[in-house]
Amino acid sequence: IIPCPVTADIAFIVDSSGSIGVPNYVKTKYFVYSIANALNISSSGAHAGVVIYSEKAKRPIKFTDHTNIKSFKEAVYGLEYMQKDDNKLLEHGRTKTRIDLGLQKAHTDLFSPYYGGARPDVKKLAFILTDGQQNPKGDIPLKEAAGKLINDDIKTISIGIGQEVDEDELRAMVQYDEDVITVANFDELVDKIQNITQVACEETKFTKCRYPADIAFVLDSSTSVAYEDFEKMKGFVKTMAKLFRIFQHGSHGAVIVYGDSARVAIRMDEHFNYRGFIDAVDGLGRVGGRRRSFQAMALAENVLSNYEQGARRKVPKVLLMLTGGPESSSNDYNTLQDVTKRLHDRHTLVLAVGILPDADINKLQNLVQSSVNVFVAQSFQELSDQLVPLTNETCKNVGPGNCEAKVDIAFILDSSGSITEHEFIEAKNFVKRVAKTFEISPEKSHTALMIYSDEARIMSKFGEIGSAEDFNSKVDDLPHMRGKTRIDLALLKAGKELFTWAGGMRTRSDVIKAAIVITDGRQSPAPDGIRLDEAAAGLIVQGVKVLSIGIGDKIDQEELRMMVQDPEI
Repeated sequence: IIPCPVTADIAFIVDSSGSIGVPNYVKTKYFVYSIANALNISSSGAHAGVVIYSEKAKRPIKFTDHTNIKSFKEAVYGLEYMQKDDNKLLEHGRTKTRIDLGLQKAHTDLFSPYYGGARPDVKKLAFILTDGQQNPKGDIPLKEAAGKLINDDIKTISIGIGQEVDEDELRAMVQYDEDVITVANFDELVDKIQNITQVACEETKFTKCRYPADIAFVLDSSTSVAYEDFEKMKGFVKTMAKLFRIFQHGSHGAVIVYGDSARVAIRMDEHFNYRGFIDAVDGLGRVGGRRRSFQAMALAENVLSNYEQGARRKVPKVLLMLTGGPESSSNDYNTLQDVTKRLHDRHTLVLAVGILPDADINKLQNLVQSSVNVFVAQSFQELSDQLVPLTNETCKNVGPGNCEAKVDIAFILDSSGSITEHEFIEAKNFVKRVAKTFEISPEKSHTALMIYSDEARIMSKFGEIGSAEDFNSKVDDLPHMRGKTRIDLALLKAGKELFTWAGGMRTRSDVIKAAIVITDGRQSPAPDGIRLDEAAAGLIVQGVKVLSIGIGDKIDQEELRMMVQDPEI
């Protein structure tokens, strides 16, 4: 197993129920030890802890218990098999598998600085292993139990072993599709230790970009690029795809390969999930011939502007070219410059990775708008060294910039019973991220907070929050009211009481007025209810820009459109 030393707190939440069996429990222990060994257990590096669960859950190993792999291995191989406490079968002969208790124990105990020795300033990762399904049903859903870990910035990866797992449950415990791993049996789990070690390595070493973009990867596959070097390029693209979250509502990716000619090997609308995209990258073949990248760049220009084949309006466009050498002629280079100028005019972020010893870095500098957009790999072997700086630079450019304008902005959050506790926390985290782009101060942007369910409440008026820290604290303290979803009452109250002099709103013409309405469902029927366009009319007449945001699959798109003046918002 290739080692990957990291500085992180790694948790293993291990199924210890009767369905596992002693031989497979030993294989699970070997898996836990092997991952920890590869990540380099040490006092200043990786710390590892273990939770085991069956009918109950226990925390036998804290993060601070072991600072070397030898003592950690002894503790892992000495783990109790809880099967003896799980010898009562439920209906249909199934044993008790309380995954929810394992998740809760990890959250309240293992990832606690006091009880479990978790460190405050390191990345955190939790592997959840099970060979079955939640049984019996727990007090809280798995999504909510795992959501408490996720909301504390703990990365969860669920591993299902065998044919009895419930893939919906595995998906409920993680944030993204690619965070679910399934294997046919425990032997395959052992066989995949290297792959799963790589997952842990990437999760702890790299910071992923949460901002979506349309990305065109342009890969040099000319004859001068050896087969094994092209495979390294493909590996680079796969990691970039993971760091930029290729999925339907995240980033989208296309791939153009070139040599003497160029072709679109993966279209922008072809894969809306990470697994499908990387499988397609694995299947890429080389073109061969001379290096004529201008043709590929022209294709990429078309891909990034073709809205009928997956390109999206109002989403940042990125072109990333990987090349192992110069153009085959000066005429080709001149044409390449013309193409890149058109891309810049379209506000496309053009990035180039030149791979030595043959890449002409000076000429690559002429293709980009800033020298920081050129990255130099000393060899194909060292291509991965550019992942961190390239991701950081790209994310900085595609992410939202800070708003310098003076804004009175109200956040109106759904606090009804249809939104789960986990979703409510997610909505609050979203609000904090949006507010971060404004300068909250007496002189610049003022914020207000409202929540609604059966009723609407103003929690903070304009001018009552003086800083970003104060805003985040107020958001964290927002209560989850539950009840019905009366969006109309929130809109009416915002127009009559919040966006007024009494509500703290500034009346100066240089202050922009905005309201962000967040909901996970649709307006609840009520005898005194009114249409949402009527409810929002008072805000719109006052010049308040209303933005509606729907969360989840229960939203009513028509109702979202009714609240705003511009249907695209």
